[in-house]
Amino acid sequence: MKDDVLIPAGRQLGSSEIAIAATVGKSQLKVSKLPKTAIVTTGDELVPINAIPAPHQIRASNGVMLYSALLDLGLVATLEHLSDDKKAVEDGVKHLLEHYEVLIFIGGSSRGKYDYIPDTLEKNAVIRHFYKIKQRPGKPFWFGTIGLQKFVFALPGNPVSCFLCLEKYFKPWLKNSLGVSVDRVSAVLQKDVLFKPPLTYFTPVRLATVDGVLQANPLLGQGSGDLANLGDADAFIHSYCNTVTTPREDPAGRQ
Repeated sequence: MKDDVLIPAGRQLGSSEIAIAATVGKSQLKVSKLPKTAIVTTGDELVPINAIPAPHQIRASNGVMLYSALLDLGLVATLEHLSDDKKAVEDGVKHLLEHYEVLIFIGGSSRGKYDYIPDTLEKNAVIRHFYKIKQRPGKPFWFGTIGLQKFVFALPGNPVSCFLCLEKYFKPWLKNSLGVSVDRVSAVLQKDVLFKPPLTYFTPVRLATVDGVLQANPLLGQGSGDLANLGDADAFIHSYCNTVTTPREDPAGRQ
């Protein structure tokens, strides 16, 4: 019927939506523009994924992990890298801010000897909105902007922390910016999760539907460097503790 809405605003276009548009003779559609985005890995310990790392090195898996995650949203990012040299970081950040609307840094946002990213961003007029969150994993997360033109996300270097912060902060920001609804799913936790200290906690879980009820089974893993545990997970469950408890299942208090 005339004036019927065939494709609501905010829906990501796929093959079905393209077919609907073609059926009614629409060869052009109004869409939201995706921001020009760079994923920036940092650190001299990183080597290409096809290289053989030395004992002090690791393959640069975080960059390709985020690259593939953004492809699910239709966003094709550019992969860049900055070494641990302070001058190289300063020059690189300046160049990146000039050429990209969104920067996603991986690593270099803590307070180690070679973590130059936060100070360098602020020296380049990036306004810091928050830095370090009382959460696990992902505490060193940093976010800042230059007006409404530039957006900077500095994610932790540990892979689980890095992936969580992309899912928890960057993806909802991008979807909201594009007018796309952010879906949240509730599930019934199947086992107590005990942790310390008091903070917001994100536990990897495996999901299963039993008798029509979505269940979440916690995967405790070995901390924020446990990529294998992340590969087994379907989602993170969000919880908060304001009292210190003594973990029974993980004596080290790691989740």
